[in-house]
Amino acid sequence: MTTVIDVLKSMRKHAEEANRNTTTTSGGAAESSSSSPPPRNDDDNDLSAVTLDTALTPLCHDAYLQRRILPLGPLDQIQVRKNTPRIFCFPMADQRQSTVSAATIALRLAVQKTLARWPWLGGTVVPVGYDGWERAAMREEDKKMLEIRYTVPPLDAVMVEGGGCGVFSAKVWSDFTPYARLAARGMPPKVLDCRQLTMREEGVVVNTGLPALRVQANFIPGGLLLAVMDAHPAVDGVGGQLVVEELARCLRPGAETMAAEEGRRVGAAAAGVRDDNNYMVSNNARGSQGANAAASLQSTPTVPEFELPDPEPPVTSSRDASISAGNPSARILTIRAATVTSLKAAVMAELQATAAPGAFVSTHDVLSALIWTATMRARAPRLLLHQQDNNTQNDTPSPHDDLLTRFCTPVDARNKPAASSSPPLIAPTYPGNAVVFAFATMPMTELLGDSASTDGGASTATTTLTTTTVTTTIGSHIDSTTSRTHRTHASTRTSIPALARAALAIRRAISVVDGGFVQRRVEAWSGLEDPRQLLATLGAKMDLKESGVFVTSWVGFGADVEWSIPGVQSAAAAGGMKAEWVRKPWCEGEGGGVNVMPRRGGTRGGEEDWELLVRLGERDMERFLEVLGGVVVRVVE
Repeated sequence: MTTVIDVLKSMRKHAEEANRNTTTTSGGAAESSSSSPPPRNDDDNDLSAVTLDTALTPLCHDAYLQRRILPLGPLDQIQVRKNTPRIFCFPMADQRQSTVSAATIALRLAVQKTLARWPWLGGTVVPVGYDGWERAAMREEDKKMLEIRYTVPPLDAVMVEGGGCGVFSAKVWSDFTPYARLAARGMPPKVLDCRQLTMREEGVVVNTGLPALRVQANFIPGGLLLAVMDAHPAVDGVGGQLVVEELARCLRPGAETMAAEEGRRVGAAAAGVRDDNNYMVSNNARGSQGANAAASLQSTPTVPEFELPDPEPPVTSSRDASISAGNPSARILTIRAATVTSLKAAVMAELQATAAPGAFVSTHDVLSALIWTATMRARAPRLLLHQQDNNTQNDTPSPHDDLLTRFCTPVDARNKPAASSSPPLIAPTYPGNAVVFAFATMPMTELLGDSASTDGGASTATTTLTTTTVTTTIGSHIDSTTSRTHRTHASTRTSIPALARAALAIRRAISVVDGGFVQRRVEAWSGLEDPRQLLATLGAKMDLKESGVFVTSWVGFGADVEWSIPGVQSAAAAGGMKAEWVRKPWCEGEGGGVNVMPRRGGTRGGEEDWELLVRLGERDMERFLEVLGGVVVRVVE
């Protein structure tokens, strides 16, 4: 029986032959047709014309489709209910119709093969109470738990079912800013509109759900912006990387289609859910099953994240409202690899002199510590102003005299055995969510105070890494570029003792995450009546606008993947081309959130620069840049 993949293989072969014929045509202006017979789908539609419409022609299945439900486990349920988009940016000088069509068909086939391996990626993440019709009538309690509804075999990736978006699409944006201009300006996220490049919002699941996967090829003058977006409750960052790697593998000519994997989730049974082969499972049955499972837990473990101390009251100033954080803003900051290497060496020297024997921190710990300390230094003026106001108005000490600062980072829970002799709870190739959270807290005076010690008797010296550096700032308008020269002064001095204290606190928090830690979280989160409670509680306790910082590492997510896309690979013999840039579309977000962006070679990337996507209030952002000074060599808005 002819399958969608069989037809797409024939389409790809035909398109590549036609593209080769076009390339050899004099001047490249005329499109020559291939002499091979055109492939035909099951509805006998003629696919011989190599156009973008042809490349996106829907194909039908003859096979019987089974509707299935994939219950999500506790590590999935507690994740933020939104999309995670990434844009892979490639130069593509050849924008002829035949080249664009050949690239589109190759990408479409790769997506279809990926869905064949993980059929649930072709589904939709929805609340268990969603019936597809009475959206407004859904009860609040039916929105608490999520599941993925999908079909086996997966539908054609471009199929539009029920008025929703298919998994794959392609667009030609002839009036988009040319790729060369974007690249020269650091590929600014502000011009990468998620709604345009993915046809979806990053938005939160309400009643209608999220596609588990969305891939859109965006052809712009001189380039290709390949958007890959997944629903966070379906996959985490590592799972998303596995999907991207599979897409790239399936782009290689002759790549085999992998056997289907069911995608069973860690802890799903403990959460009181099960697999079903049709959508018509009663919501009441699901609810009673969940209640029975919860009741069967002998004693639900305490959720440690709920025990974090509450933050102090919001910081305000009656004397000068202009000291507020300001409106939300986002910047991509570039830091040279040599600078980070120097910081790491200085921090390790400090720890060897002051900390317990064997103390160690990673390069990423040091970078995270730099973000934590610089963010709190940037916020310090308004925090101190609030303290002065309190001290003026009454004689009681301000709650900010020793403000507790908070740091949080997600930690990959894969491949962590519960005991030395037991297998890991979560395999390294697990595509679902396997993220837990590591927390570090430190009083502000200790975090920033140069005289505070790491383990008693620390050195009080500070180190200046740079003196004068020109920093290029690329404004919100694509042609707006300015340069600022930072000269060394007190706020640009990097306190190595402060960095060492912060980095060591982060390393200790991450080191606690072992197999037992993960197992306890799976058990505890399985007992949550409403998993949305966890992130709501963490959001309140982390206080990201005032005293908290959240750092997510995307370092290993896609920068080293090689793509064999017709029209873009510069060295096919070498296996393909890496994206020149990996970007997150424009998102202002909450203050205090930072993404360490994908980097070639990961944390061991040699001379590759580090990029940070930082979200802070406008005034906090300006002070943040002043604190870092010459450490930052480029700022992209």
